[in-house]
Amino acid sequence: MPSLRSCVAVLALPVLAACAAADAGTTDWTPTDADWPVYGGDDGGRRWSALDGVTPENVADLTVAWTWETGDVPVPGPMRPIPGQDVRAGNFEVTPLAIGDTLYVSTPFNRV
Repeated sequence: MPSLRSCVAVLALPVLAACAAADAGTTDWTPTDADWPVYGGDDGGRRWSALDGVTPENVADLTVAWTWETGDVPVPGPMRPIPGQDVRAGNFEVTPLAIGDTLYVSTPFNRV
């Protein structure tokens, strides 16, 4: 007599296969504004924007418009992990989220 575990496995396989093959549906995604509300721009991480202010023709003319200091101070010392410390000196790179007129970033010390 088959065990309960093997019966459940045999019954679950067709259900899982049907779920995997099911069409989740597609949607035509068109941004309605300049928001960048999640990492990568949208839930699919497409990193695409409908804005057309930057083109291959004018990208070389771009200049820095502003900078911002986080206020976080790197740990003094070598660029390798320091025994007994959770942090080390390093670079600050982040993908900001732009929502409305506000730009959100998180700092190396988890300040937003």
